[in-house]
Amino acid sequence: MFLHSFNYFRGIAIIFVVLAHSYIPAGWQPGESVFDRFQFSLMMNGTVFFVFISGFLFHHVFVPRYQYKKFMVKKAKFVLMPYLCLSVLPILFWLFWAPIDAPHESLYSGHGDWQTAIWYLWTGRQLTAYWYIPMVMVLFLISPLVVWLTKKNLLLWLGLPMLVVASFIHRPEGNLQAFQSLAYFFPVFLIGGWASAHKDWLYQKLANREIWLLLVAIALAAIQALYTDQVGNSHKPALQWGGIDYSLYQKVLLCFALMIFLHRFEDKEWHWLNTLANVSFAIYFIHPWFTTWWRMYHPTPDTWPTSGNLLYTLAVCALLIVLSVVVAKVFKAIFKTRSRYIIGW
Repeated sequence: MFLHSFNYFRGIAIIFVVLAHSYIPAGWQPGESVFDRFQFSLMMNGTVFFVFISGFLFHHVFVPRYQYKKFMVKKAKFVLMPYLCLSVLPILFWLFWAPIDAPHESLYSGHGDWQTAIWYLWTGRQLTAYWYIPMVMVLFLISPLVVWLTKKNLLLWLGLPMLVVASFIHRPEGNLQAFQSLAYFFPVFLIGGWASAHKDWLYQKLANREIWLLLVAIALAAIQALYTDQVGNSHKPALQWGGIDYSLYQKVLLCFALMIFLHRFEDKEWHWLNTLANVSFAIYFIHPWFTTWWRMYHPTPDTWPTSGNLLYTLAVCALLIVLSVVVAKVFKAIFKTRSRYIIGW
């Protein structure tokens, strides 16, 4: 059964993902005030939404007819292939043509071109947000474990303890470690699967109570802004102490709040949000091309042309989404169904 509410959720999720990459082009330097940090905390870590939705839809769509080989072939064609296609030019650019310091020069210097190219593909450092693909491909590889946990009714039993561990591990520095990213996001995937398995119960028990989930999430954002040094996402080595990542719990609560709220509109047709959802993976792949181009000319805060805020950031986010959708539609018009191998749509 097609769930309109989760299609709308996908549309909202991609807005948050692009929003997290819009504050620098908007010239916003959060951290100057508690209110700035509070806004930033609510805005960032939207990847949690993406992973929760992926876990939910994995259970809803794939588990009933799961075949590992068929599943992996599909993911290789429509996730890995666009990643590889869209990584070739950025990697060549950083290796041979970049007018500014390339990421590998400070993070992976002294290696041959082929080794560096492989490093880019493994870390996703060639473009903002591309780190997600190496991590999620590893997640897909271990998907039989998720199927087994589903059959044993252990998704939440493992997901909740792992979520606590993830809140102490935090996200990796520079998002460079796929396995640490997996340790951070895997419990969210499991909890998303559990939510799918128990969606009817959740819709009944939490109906009209999403406001309480929202208020607790807002309280966690306030705690993070007031009592920690974390500004938005928290990144650190896995075994280094860095306190609790409140953002992770906040976003999981918002996942359930949005799930319950959007269920009210299961029978509604929101064309613009459906469009965003359908093109969301292409938006994910395309928008970093624009932000990377901008950062080439404004690499440090002192070179930023404006002193931005949340309003500017929202405007930049809207512009990035519109530009990405236009580019995606051009690719679709030229390559037809084959565009899915290039841009994921």
